[in-house]
Amino acid sequence: MAISIPGLISAGSTQKEIDIYLDTIGHEIEKMMSESAEKGYDPNITGIEQPDVVLWYAKAIQDYAATFGKNAAKKKYADKLIRIVDFIKSGKHTNIELTYNGLLYIHGWEKPMTWMNSVGVDGKPITPRSGWTVEINALWYNALKFIEEMAVLTNNGDVKNSLQRLIPLAGKAFTEVFLNEHGYLYDYVDGDYVDWSVRPNMIFAVALDHSPLDSKQKKKVL
Repeated sequence: MAISIPGLISAGSTQKEIDIYLDTIGHEIEKMMSESAEKGYDPNITGIEQPDVVLWYAKAIQDYAATFGKNAAKKKYADKLIRIVDFIKSGKHTNIELTYNGLLYIHGWEKPMTWMNSVGVDGKPITPRSGWTVEINALWYNALKFIEEMAVLTNNGDVKNSLQRLIPLAGKAFTEVFLNEHGYLYDYVDGDYVDWSVRPNMIFAVALDHSPLDSKQKKKVL
């Protein structure tokens, strides 16, 4: 889905082809945002309601902007990205909760909510990950920063001002929640529980265009 689009861009897909991919996913995201609160919402794309999908969608548009120009991204996708942030902030996404510190929280003990989605015979995740998860919040911070850029281009002062309050809050919380005493990042944090597992999930906080980590912190994580 959206996670594959950067690879398709780098492989030489045309702007028209990428628009088709983004529009197909975007149409289903719009459907989810308008119908998610309704009983019996039936997605056409399996997994569209997973927490990271809208965030990878934002990343795909960010790569689209880097390849085809920010003005092209602004014209087609800026308003959609702003609606996604509003959707998350409103609490209407059934699998994401925006918490007091600006981070995104997921409930993944009973149902897999991240890419580590293998399930046992009881239907429960084999590797449950719940609470504040590292890659989802790295993607969230990156999305907020990119959407702030889009808000500036569209001269949307209300969105820009809102993000200028939310972004520093989320960035500060990210380092406070995830950065541990050994210099790498917890995989997820849920209440008093922290998962010390060294997993590749944390690399997104180093690799994405916008990171709440400084250069020294990135180097330690790597």
